[in-house]
Amino acid sequence: ISHCPVCVACAVGDVPIGIDVERRFPWKEKLAQRSAHPQEYRDLKALPVQMAQAALGIIWSGKESYLKCIGTGLRRDLRTFRVWFPDMMAESFRQEPLRDRENTDQTESIFRPWQSNYLCRIDGREWQFGMLQTEEYTLSVCAPPGTEWEIQEKR
Repeated sequence: ISHCPVCVACAVGDVPIGIDVERRFPWKEKLAQRSAHPQEYRDLKALPVQMAQAALGIIWSGKESYLKCIGTGLRRDLRTFRVWFPDMMAESFRQEPLRDRENTDQTESIFRPWQSNYLCRIDGREWQFGMLQTEEYTLSVCAPPGTEWEIQEKR
C-alpha cells in the first residue's frame, strides 16, 4: 500500500511486489543528489527542467517500489543502483509552439501522461517495473519478471 495527497495505491499478489505513489513535485537538487545513481544524476542534469522534474519523480518512486519489493525499505543508499534511463521518457514530452506568441520559432515542452513496463537489472537480478505518470502523480510497481499486473486509475 502507498499513498500521497492525490492518490492511494495497492498491490496484491502471490509473489513479492512493491508499489509506490508520489505526488508530482518540483525539481529538488538535494533530493536528486541523494537519490540518483551517478549516471542517473548526469542524465537528469542534461534534461530541460520540466523533464528533469518528471524523471526525478520516476527515479524516487521506482527505487521505493523496488526496495519495498525486496523488503528493505529506504535503508539502502539509493545512489548504488539505477531504475531510470533517459529514453524511457521520449514519448512523455512533445515540443509545441509557444501558445502566447504568434509567428515564433520558439517551442515549449508539453507533458503527456504515459505508462511503461520494462525490465531492469539490479544487483545481478532482473526486475520488472511498471510506471504510470500523470500530471498529478507518479506510480511505480516492481516485481519479479513475468509478473502480470494491470494498473488502473479509479476516480
